[in-house]
Amino acid sequence: MCTEDIDLVRHEPIAAPGAGGARAAATARPATRIDGLLTAREREVLELMASGATNTGVAQRLVISEGTVKSHVKHILRKLRVANRAEAVSRYLHMVHRERRAGL
Repeated sequence: MCTEDIDLVRHEPIAAPGAGGARAAATARPATRIDGLLTAREREVLELMASGATNTGVAQRLVISEGTVKSHVKHILRKLRVANRAEAVSRYLHMVHRERRAGL
């Protein structure tokens, strides 16, 4: 065992300069509606689905298991309130198009 004392300290997240500190970082709004709905990984999966990739293709591209892809797809469908992959892709493309037109 070690005889040295160990100090445990909690560090606040470092905010970007001009961001108003940790409080601003914690309350910052997502850049787009998609960012607010889906995790970064779910967005990656959905983008690959929109490109026509199958679960196997998504799994290979992201170096994850097909089971993990299926889990992500299930979460995406639930969060976007759609019944299937085609609806999810359609809603995603519609949202992205609308946000680009709005300049987000």
